[in-house]
Amino acid sequence: MNTTNKQIGKSISFIYRKKQIYINAKLCEYGIGCSEYMYIISLPLDSSVNLSYLSNELGVDPALTTKVINSLVKKEFVYKHRSENDKRSFEVSLTEKGKKIKPIIRKVLDEWMELMTKGMDDKTKESIIENLEMMVKNIKYR
Repeated sequence: MNTTNKQIGKSISFIYRKKQIYINAKLCEYGIGCSEYMYIISLPLDSSVNLSYLSNELGVDPALTTKVINSLVKKEFVYKHRSENDKRSFEVSLTEKGKKIKPIIRKVLDEWMELMTKGMDDKTKESIIENLEMMVKNIKYR
């Protein structure tokens, strides 16, 4: 692996770790961890989605989705119920508690992005987005 590739991997790992630390620090008072906030953010305010949709949307294993959703059910952020269309599958929706926490999570994520992109102009941000999207596309279906 050449030095440039090593630096890309190292930088992505560093950003990921720092984001996890930041999110945990900001959301711990609400009882939400790093593995949970992204599920709450991905759920619509006024409808249900099935667990398969969440797994695909977030690019995670269905077993992990089930585990995290069960944790969020216990914490009363989401409600899990059998699908009306397919009794073999489950759907989840936000509870009132989940609906109230979603804007707080969004604010924390916005603050993180502001912190991370401080001093960057829009052209630089757009270039970063383009390149990251290319990287995601390269690995999405592997």
